[in-house]
Amino acid sequence: MYKHTPQIRFGMIAPGQHGKNLRDIPEQCFDYGFDREDRWPGLVLASTVTVPNGNTDGWRLATQSCGGFSCNEFQAAVLPLPVRPEMLRFLETVAEEEFSPAPLDYFNMMDAADAAAVKKGFLSCLHRAGLSCSEHNLSLLTQALYPVDATAENMKILAGNCTELAAMKVPGGLTIFIVGQNCD
Repeated sequence: MYKHTPQIRFGMIAPGQHGKNLRDIPEQCFDYGFDREDRWPGLVLASTVTVPNGNTDGWRLATQSCGGFSCNEFQAAVLPLPVRPEMLRFLETVAEEEFSPAPLDYFNMMDAADAAAVKKGFLSCLHRAGLSCSEHNLSLLTQALYPVDATAENMKILAGNCTELAAMKVPGGLTIFIVGQNCD
């Protein structure tokens, strides 16, 4: 008798990957680009250390080009989020790096004082919009990926009440990323 095996699409989270450390998943399991619809700017909820446990409907494994001319790649389990229309201009401001005196093309190579000024500008930009970013998430800041704390308040401001964070089982924590374009 023929037994049907469900087809796993590229980037989808396969059975057995739930709760796994992202570093333990082969690179070929990751799709390219955090936002499959190539929205600019994009908005995603990202699990940056482990694959979420439980219901992962809508989630996928993805790699995002980032870091300016450093040409880095960042892997995460991501869930695309809707953007509240009144927040679109704010997201564009962030993705266009208007918070920084210079583009983040060489951010990873800046001296400590210049990098601190960029981070201070980024935090000020977020705070003016009522958003927060912890020191840990701020360490993830790089061109094309602009982190925001994954809190209910930040979700409500950026995306509306679309995702119940308390119900998610993510051992490694969550981050919201505003996704822009990398210069490379």
